[in-house]
Amino acid sequence: MEFIKDFTRKVTDTAKFAARKSSDMVEITKLNFNIGTEEDKIKRAYAQMGEIVYRSFENGEEVPADLKALCEKVADMKKNIEQMKQQILRIKSIKVCPSCKEELPEEVAYCPKCGTKQEVVVRASQEQKEENNEQAKGEDEAQNNTECSEECNEKIDCAAENSVESLEENKEENSDNQCQTEEYEEK
Repeated sequence: MEFIKDFTRKVTDTAKFAARKSSDMVEITKLNFNIGTEEDKIKRAYAQMGEIVYRSFENGEEVPADLKALCEKVADMKKNIEQMKQQILRIKSIKVCPSCKEELPEEVAYCPKCGTKQEVVVRASQEQKEENNEQAKGEDEAQNNTECSEECNEKIDCAAENSVESLEENKEENSDNQCQTEEYEEK
């Protein structure tokens, strides 16, 4: 009986210990989550401070020297982003309305959203240049393929002649060997 009581007590103590540890783990997880949330809030506050400083820089207000260098880097990055966005629009053949910022096909004369007259983009001359370059590349490739074909044909002809010659030689050797075999058999 004593064994069962001792065993029951150990199981109960272990269960209580596991429950305490489980409760502790849940509490630690909650606290770590709350710490992460507070750290995110701090990062957002830093970002807001940085935006305020950058806006001051953009407005020409005095900014500390170490922050001024960072603001200049940000301004350069913004210029790069704008250039890349313009390249994307050119590739897509799209323009942006200066009044309402609506994306429009390049050939549109008036914005359908706000009615502002649009500058028509003429790309025909550029497209013709690109087509001419592609045609020139195609002609070069065709000429290279023709040259290669002529070289390949010469090599094939040469190989065929060599094959025919070696076949004829093999036939002569075989007929000589056959004659020798017949002579040997006669003896």
